[in-house]
Amino acid sequence: MDALNEYREAIRLRPGYVRFHIELANLLDKTGATKEALTAFEDAIRLDPDYPGFRRDLAVVLFKSGKPSEAAIQFRRVLIDEPNNAELHNQLGRALAAMGDKVAAADAFSRAVDLEPSKASYRANLGLAHEELGRAAEAVFQYRESFKIDSQNPSVMNALAKLLSISSDGAVRNGSEAVRWAERLCDMIGPDHPGHPEALDTLAAAYAEAGRFREVVDVAQRAIHYAKSNKRLDFATKMRARLALYQAGRAYHVAP
Repeated sequence: MDALNEYREAIRLRPGYVRFHIELANLLDKTGATKEALTAFEDAIRLDPDYPGFRRDLAVVLFKSGKPSEAAIQFRRVLIDEPNNAELHNQLGRALAAMGDKVAAADAFSRAVDLEPSKASYRANLGLAHEELGRAAEAVFQYRESFKIDSQNPSVMNALAKLLSISSDGAVRNGSEAVRWAERLCDMIGPDHPGHPEALDTLAAAYAEAGRFREVVDVAQRAIHYAKSNKRLDFATKMRARLALYQAGRAYHVAP
């Protein structure tokens, strides 16, 4: 009998024993059966809503199940007892961001960074939160700080290079630095990576911001080719519009 069936049999014999429901829920979550895991957690809550130690796991499963508002409630309940737990603040921030509460998400990520400033992912999340709020300078600062800790994260590399290229804030844009990051990104992920068209899009924007328009057109055309090859027609259409801008000798910037 495998572990899942062992727990199910244990619950059949002792249906009121909360720990069995929690262990089953955690095991189901590890196997990817998120909906079943959530049901097992709900069974545990019905038996004993004050049982210690399981609400964090429940919050994680709620978030995976596409229920960020319910997850946020659980994360906040756990934080009452663990106010200095950086990962809990980070997880709360992710749930709040998924809810669209950008300000509260940034506050949660900021608290995580305050508690554990050497965690690259916390700084990256805070950078993205600042970017979503239009705080370009703060976002760039956090992305750079993240790279001091972990210089191999392609998602953050792309975000930093793009922001340095297309920000509406001219004081933030830096074409030469954007080119360095974007070229490094393309070298890192290679042409077979599913994010390669986005990397080429960022590189084109960086070249344009740096005034290197001869190279821009070639890179943008390559991005269109890769997008069409992967049947990403919406992305190809977007890139054609940007290509026209580049061919006119203009850089692409987002609206303020």
